Amino acid sequence: LVLSTLHTNDSVSAVARLVDMGIEPYMVSSAIIGVISQRLIKELCPDCKQSYKATPSEKRILGREVEEDLILYAPQGCNMCNYGYRGRRAIHEIMIIDEEIRQLVDSRSSIDELRNYAIGKGMVTLVENAINLVLNGTTTVEEILKSGYTMSQEE
Repeated sequence: LVLSTLHTNDSVSAVARLVDMGIEPYMVSSAIIGVISQRLIKELCPDCKQSYKATPSEKRILGREVEEDLILYAPQGCNMCNYGYRGRRAIHEIMIIDEEIRQLVDSRSSIDELRNYAIGKGMVTLVENAINLVLNGTTTVEEILKSGYTMSQEE
């Protein structure tokens, strides 16, 4: 079964949305082998991005308050990009449906239980993926905030 679009906050919520739509949990769990959630963000131009020391607010947003000299990057604009960004990048989260997740869905477990299990099995969340793209200089804090990143997703 392939779904092209289902409006949810993350991959785990997509499974819950299907059940909320009236599809029996056993049908959902037996039909799905994986769920991908994504957001698109602008990529910084590699030719002109400018490094700077992160502000206390940016450190807090990224969960890096203790890092003294955290270096981030900002758009500048050049002949290659005009405004500091060039191209787009997907922030993604991939949840692989294994037997344990099938059982959790069948028993109508909470979204938090599903998420915690998936993370425990190695799922990289949208938030983690977004933070990594900021830390490696691919994008900015502003871009991940525009994509729907919220502090409540960190908890």
